[in-house]
Amino acid sequence: MNRKHVFIDWWEVDPGYGVDAPGYIPPSGSPYGVTIKGHKPVFDQTPLIYPEKPWEMPRVGVYTTVIKVGDVYHAWYEVIATPWFFTLCYAKSTDGVHWEKPNLGLHEFQGSKDNNIVRVNGHPDHIDEGEVILYDEDAPESERFKMAFTRVFYENGEQKEVAMLGAVSPDGIHWTEVGKFFVGGDTQASLIYDKKRKKYVIMTKAQDPDHLIRRTMIYSESDDFRTFTKPRILMNGDPTDPPDMDIYQMSLHEWKGAENAYVLFPTPFHRTSDEVNVILATSRELNTIHRPMGNTPILSRENGISGGIYSCIGMLDEGDGKWIHFCCPTPTGHNEGAVLKGEKKYRGIMRFIYREDGYTSLHAESHGGITTIPLQFGKGLKINADIQTYGKIKIAVTDQKTNLPLEGFGFDDCKLEKIDNVSYAVTWAKPLAELDLSKRYRLKMQLFKCDVYSYTFLDCPEEETAAESKAQYLV
Repeated sequence: MNRKHVFIDWWEVDPGYGVDAPGYIPPSGSPYGVTIKGHKPVFDQTPLIYPEKPWEMPRVGVYTTVIKVGDVYHAWYEVIATPWFFTLCYAKSTDGVHWEKPNLGLHEFQGSKDNNIVRVNGHPDHIDEGEVILYDEDAPESERFKMAFTRVFYENGEQKEVAMLGAVSPDGIHWTEVGKFFVGGDTQASLIYDKKRKKYVIMTKAQDPDHLIRRTMIYSESDDFRTFTKPRILMNGDPTDPPDMDIYQMSLHEWKGAENAYVLFPTPFHRTSDEVNVILATSRELNTIHRPMGNTPILSRENGISGGIYSCIGMLDEGDGKWIHFCCPTPTGHNEGAVLKGEKKYRGIMRFIYREDGYTSLHAESHGGITTIPLQFGKGLKINADIQTYGKIKIAVTDQKTNLPLEGFGFDDCKLEKIDNVSYAVTWAKPLAELDLSKRYRLKMQLFKCDVYSYTFLDCPEEETAAESKAQYLV
């Protein structure tokens, strides 16, 4: 197996020990000259799915999920026909750029069922919105697709309750509801299956949990996609946040190939300016949420969008070192009302593109260096890095106790060879396969004018137990 390490925090970077105490030699030097840097994506403003059918007017997007299963791309997108009437529509694609809207024949619109409507979400006693879809490859075929959505219940015209519900489907088209998960939730949630812990996870904007007046994020999990835990607050307004800021959907994604790493795209709503933009967030284990760029937007009106911009659910590896995400810009602010006519390019679903692992990096503006904690190695090593002109990266393999380079694995023994658009193979005078891979070793990096986005050990042995790992680190 391969094991990827990413820089979303200092979790695996040894902090050193500063000045040596009398008679004590620290096992590693202190890190120097480095920061963890958040990065902005490339925004592709080509509209992919936009309102062109009568039942799609006047706006599509905002709440959208894009998934690739095999060679087919699937998209479920919400259409807002009136402020309180929603439909969920379906599209498919073979390249993720050109989309087909098949006639599903499920729901009637203006006397015809020739449309791509999957669900009609307006009812006399409730409305549904914010559907998010999960493809669960290990589930029984009848539940291969799973959905979480918000339902607002009414009684005598007054809002009675807001709850999170679920549904399952064999094909993503025909859905069967499976009941209420918990009270709370609002707009589009995030839904993943954590294979390591065997848990379904829902993260959603709260609907007045404990009478919070600002929108916040809550978290709930389940073993069976039927019974979910009572939601807990995961992310609320930070003391450094503006007092008029809410937090909308989080757009949670598992970081591809990395263990215990997640990337999120929260959409803060600034009430005074009536602006919704997208920021970057990361997490390990979904207990603490980091904002490596603070509230600096990665997508906003600075991109030429006249109104707001919402992140969607979808993370696709398109090869060539490019990872694709999706968003929905609007030509108006959050409270301005319906979209402007004739502004098609601002009314659909668009892409934003990151380099592989390119959300955060270990950044050395000039000279810098780190030593890792003792790690499980593999038979090979590659790094995803951007090395500037005259920049350098040198890596040594060191003993976990003394931090001295092993013979044949010093800085002068290290070579980097470009293997694709973003990655380098790291080799030394001796191959890593000659090491005793049942033991742990450190990496010591010397950096100059570069960004290291990730490093990956290849062909690793089976993971050690937590107790063995802790014992080796504390030696």
